[in-house]
Amino acid sequence: MTYNRAYPGLGFARFSKFVYQTPDSCNIKYLASDPTHAALYCYDLRIPKTPASQEAREKIFTTYLRDDLSRTFPFTFKKEKRSFDCLIVRRNDKIVLKKKQAYSSQDENFSLNDIAKNKGRYLHNASFDEVAYHLGQRYHIDCIDESGVKGDLAIDLDFPPGFNFQDFEALKKFLSAKGIEISKEKRTLDVVVVGDRKEGESTVLN
Repeated sequence: MTYNRAYPGLGFARFSKFVYQTPDSCNIKYLASDPTHAALYCYDLRIPKTPASQEAREKIFTTYLRDDLSRTFPFTFKKEKRSFDCLIVRRNDKIVLKKKQAYSSQDENFSLNDIAKNKGRYLHNASFDEVAYHLGQRYHIDCIDESGVKGDLAIDLDFPPGFNFQDFEALKKFLSAKGIEISKEKRTLDVVVVGDRKEGESTVLN
């Protein structure tokens, strides 16, 4: 997110897809299944006293931030389109949709990655986007919603106790009965390619 602040035109987002083309990638890639528990940095930037004008302050801050990042992290960033194996989510005629309700507690609605006590795992009050997101997080794959379901609609999914999420065919069968079809297919995605910066090379290449 620091680079997003320094180079807003690059279009970084929190969950942007990155491709690393650098031999020292272990210093910048998430090494754990949960990225919030690994590869974290504490970053402090000191700049001179700035003028009162918001525009002038922003210009000085951005200049110092870019210079500091360039000294600290010798990498380049380039936007490209590349093909990847993805998990595609679609709907079938068995789907039962309801009006999406406001959340009272996220824990009441989502328990797909953690074992729920005395019952199976579940997704409640979930949009198709949320179903795709949780499947992608669980299987560490880009999951794309191609259901065509728009608007304030949701679905409930209650997996039986002991359901084997490692059995992909069993997952497909269960979701199909609930109105959701999933398949592994190739898709072209926008990515940010991270490489080693050569002498005289700019940080952002396009």
